[in-house]
Amino acid sequence: MLVSKRTYTLADLLVLPDDDEMYELVQGELFVWSTPLTRHARVVTELMLALGDAQRAGLGTVMTAPSRSSSTTPRAARRRRA
Repeated sequence: MLVSKRTYTLADLLVLPDDDEMYELVQGELFVWSTPLTRHARVVTELMLALGDAQRAGLGTVMTAPSRSSSTTPRAARRRRA
């Protein structure tokens, strides 16, 4: 969820409260998400293991998140607290 249209900096990200939220700073915009539940993390792990078998069989590529081509300029900073 986008917090506001204000432009945030890395310094702003570093002073956020120590809570259970996940913070992401993308080109000056601050996004906040709740930390996933343990059950969710287990389901994702099992899914990745199953899809990994398909990848090893040559059926495609599996990644846990979208990826970009490598770049010398970071576009995002993430911080997970607690």
